[in-house]
Amino acid sequence: MNRQRIHSNYSLLVFVFFIAGGIVVSLVYADFPDLWSAQPLSGAYGLLIVPVGLSFFLAMTVFGVFLLPFCSLSCGALIAYLAQIMLLSGNDYSEYRDICAFLCVLVPAFFVVCSGGMQTSSLVREAVVKARPQIKKPFRSYILAAAAAAVAVGLAGYIINKI
Repeated sequence: MNRQRIHSNYSLLVFVFFIAGGIVVSLVYADFPDLWSAQPLSGAYGLLIVPVGLSFFLAMTVFGVFLLPFCSLSCGALIAYLAQIMLLSGNDYSEYRDICAFLCVLVPAFFVVCSGGMQTSSLVREAVVKARPQIKKPFRSYILAAAAAAVAVGLAGYIINKI
């Protein structure tokens, strides 16, 4: 029962940092509107995979509990930046249709990987300290779920790019 409460606290922490990243970019845009340009982002797909891949990697480390909130902050900032670019494009959203569709898959997968990654990273820290065998089962189940989420995001990006 204690693990479920910790897991929900991790999800809340990931969400708060994600929102904080978006707020920071929005405030920077409000203060410095000349920094932005309404140019299409041709390499945005590669840029959007980075937060999911980074959170998947950080979930395996001992310091993931501390670094994953900052990964969430950067993902929120990136998505807020893309939203600002789309809003600057005027009424021509056709160039950004693929990015919007990809975001519908990326954001939920990011939250699954990042919040579960914080739980897994805490299990890794606990395993390093105590080396208990009961930790192995939740670790394996998260690794499989996170790998499936990462594959789904990659597949969705490929399919959306081909359409």
